[in-house]
Amino acid sequence: MLIGLTIDRFRGISPSVFLKLARKVGVNFVEVTHSVFDDLPAVLNELGPVKTGFHLPNFGDHGIDFSHRRFETEIERLIELINEHHEALRIQYCLAHPPEGHATEMESVQSVSYLFENLKRLRPPIVIENIQSLSFDAFQYLYSLAQAELGNALIGQCYDPAHYYVAGEDPLAVLDLLKAPIATIHLSDCRADRDSHLPFGMGGVLPIDDILARLRTMGYSNPINLELLPRNLNDLFPLINSYLTVVRTFQPVRYFLLKAKIAMLLPVLQRKINRAETAEQVTEPA
Repeated sequence: MLIGLTIDRFRGISPSVFLKLARKVGVNFVEVTHSVFDDLPAVLNELGPVKTGFHLPNFGDHGIDFSHRRFETEIERLIELINEHHEALRIQYCLAHPPEGHATEMESVQSVSYLFENLKRLRPPIVIENIQSLSFDAFQYLYSLAQAELGNALIGQCYDPAHYYVAGEDPLAVLDLLKAPIATIHLSDCRADRDSHLPFGMGGVLPIDDILARLRTMGYSNPINLELLPRNLNDLFPLINSYLTVVRTFQPVRYFLLKAKIAMLLPVLQRKINRAETAEQVTEPA
């Protein structure tokens, strides 16, 4: 099983820096975004044996996605970059959200069609993720449309239990209803009414332990990606603990090896974080 973390630019720090840190703590999989292409030589230098997933831009987080025609230029360029570099980046899948942010039903229908047109042009396999603005039934219907249009290029769905929870669904009950295969999982904790991307144990409401136990009982073995958003650099520690929680569930032997390794790295990591925060404070305008 591949257990990973989202790698992105954060507070001006390049993705390659976080990739280097992830490798040091034993991560064997990362999910990247379009920011990786602003840092491509350094990312490729740090990648080593790590495999990746590619999270396509989505309207909620980036103000752009593959279903909006007004972003045609940006979409064309990103398709070119992914197709050119997917082997070097070891991209296992490209993950897309359903269309978001449309004012009318007609716009939504047109956007679904445009989304599928663009996804067909990508060389890596495709995964579609459930989003918090769609009910379980609505997402399953959209996924069936994707199956009809994309065929074998679509390898499964991304199960995001926090999105289901915020949409008013029971994320555990949903697991018993899914018909299409789960190709990957996005895991993070959430507030009752907000997809907060919290590390575990930081005030969220999602039944993380129950979800992990159910997945293990199901024999789930595809990637799990922790899609966590640190508020500051010190949130890297609960992020690492969240990663270890998932490893402990599915790979208990590896968990004890990683825990010992990480314990030795933590003092060094804390010193680096302290220096980074000091540098950030020095560069802040008075």
